[in-house]
Amino acid sequence: GPAFNLTRAVDLPAERMNEYVGWYAGEVEDAVVVTPGSEGGLRFFHLGRLSGTLRPLARDEFAMASLDQASTVLRVRARFTRDASGRVAGLDIGDDPVAHRTRLARIATPPFRQQHVDFRNGDVRLGGTLFSPADDLAHPAIVFIHGTGYQTADRGYEMSLTTTFLQRGIAVLLFDKRGCGSSSGSWRTASLSDLAEDVAAAVAALGSNPAVDADRIGVYGVSEGGWVAPMVAHSAAIAFVINQGGPAVTPLEDELDDLTTGIARLGLAREDSISAMNLARAWVELYRSAEAMPRYRAALDAARARPWFAPFESRFPTSEDDWEVQWWRKRGRLDPLPLWEAVPVPALVLIGEKDATMDVAKNVALFERVEQSGRVELRVIPDADHGLFVSGGLAANFPDAVADWILATLE
Repeated sequence: GPAFNLTRAVDLPAERMNEYVGWYAGEVEDAVVVTPGSEGGLRFFHLGRLSGTLRPLARDEFAMASLDQASTVLRVRARFTRDASGRVAGLDIGDDPVAHRTRLARIATPPFRQQHVDFRNGDVRLGGTLFSPADDLAHPAIVFIHGTGYQTADRGYEMSLTTTFLQRGIAVLLFDKRGCGSSSGSWRTASLSDLAEDVAAAVAALGSNPAVDADRIGVYGVSEGGWVAPMVAHSAAIAFVINQGGPAVTPLEDELDDLTTGIARLGLAREDSISAMNLARAWVELYRSAEAMPRYRAALDAARARPWFAPFESRFPTSEDDWEVQWWRKRGRLDPLPLWEAVPVPALVLIGEKDATMDVAKNVALFERVEQSGRVELRVIPDADHGLFVSGGLAANFPDAVADWILATLE
């Protein structure tokens, strides 16, 4: 089973936790930013290359409770140091007992600012963090739009892109999706339109922020956010839209494409493959309409007799009351193609050549057709996956090329 270790954490008040928030750097280390965690504790980001969560053990003493994209048992400790006046002045990170520690000094005048931002969409209260260059100018800005499921503002992936945009003079707003972190509401009961309205509220909130140029705000949708992004373009006053990994087909068609690819990878015998595909089609139809329930149950019963079924049994809904069924009913029919064909602002679409979450050939062909509108530019990233990673790292010149496109578009 998985290895883990338990450490007793303490509960420090918010004002005490805020003492540690800021930027730190060493003689040979790039800047590390420490932010409040959306779910408590602190989050740290080493220029996007390394990120994780710190939980307080005592005043100034923290345990590295999790390291993003790592499964090892963590024994790393972080200790914040103070100057003679009692102000937080540095950060030591290393193994416990103390050995091979990395020593970082707090940057007195950091190159970037971070500020908490609260805004509302009707009864839903949303919170996030705005990162901006540390000057008195009004900057172009990006509002990131979340992918599927539970998503907080301090996801390591978006932060890995944020530093590049900040270095190019572009502010970034990351916020907790509704029902996640500090935000109220529920993403499980929200439609894509609801999520688009949340993003539009974020854009409106930035419009009055002195660090942001209200005429140069754009949105950046990742995965599911690529379906939401064109909706925002039609409903909010934005200057550009970016879609990374969001399909041109409906969510339901994309789900069937994804299931078809997954079944093919199983290498099943012919009869097993037929039963699996019958169930996949019935499953997607159930997401479309309650009228499909009898056919779905028949396909489910037939699949139970096949040898491939047992490992996947827990994935299948069994009733109309299943939250995923209702979730898909609210989102699955959206057709993004007309939205892209009539998009009112410049748009950039990024698709990884080896994105396993979609039918790449089909979606590329559709976006190539959309390019004829004149406002959409499609870029297929060679050898890249859904996150635009190539061989474990971000694709070459990404996200710098995106920053280039934004700045050129806004000229």
